[in-house]
Amino acid sequence: MLKMSLKWRLIATIASLVLALVLTFTAGFGYSFIFWLIFLVFVTGYFLLGTITSASEQLNFGNIDGAEKILGYTKFPKLLLKMNQAYFHLLSGMIALQRNETEKGEELLKLALETGLPTDNDKAMVLLNLAHVNYSKRKYPLAKAQLRQIKEMDVKEPSVVSKVAELEQALKMVPSGMQAMKYRGMGGRSQQRKERQDPGKTNKKDTNKHTQKKKKRKK
Repeated sequence: MLKMSLKWRLIATIASLVLALVLTFTAGFGYSFIFWLIFLVFVTGYFLLGTITSASEQLNFGNIDGAEKILGYTKFPKLLLKMNQAYFHLLSGMIALQRNETEKGEELLKLALETGLPTDNDKAMVLLNLAHVNYSKRKYPLAKAQLRQIKEMDVKEPSVVSKVAELEQALKMVPSGMQAMKYRGMGGRSQQRKERQDPGKTNKKDTNKHTQKKKKRKK
């Protein structure tokens, strides 16, 4: 049932219900019991598992609209199993980031971590996305801290490992506090260099000003 697409799950649920009702009224409950059981399994699965798997597949294919639509069929996310609740928030957060809804996406990804993701790969993926958000906000220390958290995990997903390395390299290029102060003062420094290169210009200006003052006094 977990691998069954949403469409076929819906068809199977309706078909089992119809067969159960028909057999109950024509042959008795004993003959329809198995179909009632199948129907119950699918309904219970909907409330406990939701539409996470189907939505995740659509997101992996890059179909954001399809993923959002399918995820919307999960009407009662609070009834999901704890693990599925975490995945529900994770997928919702990823969709929000794709929509450039940064604040909403960040909040949902943090909620996914708090709810409890089952694997280090999933946790690392969430932390990596949060690190990217903090990098874009210039919260570099927080981004570095999240990368350190990822390095402490048993991450086996090659794409996550490579993206962590890329972000780490980007963070190394960010100037430190003292360097940033130097960069801000580049205008003053450049002016000082010019004066050092041609000190005569500055002296000439001062001499001209002094000469003009003397002329005014004589008049």
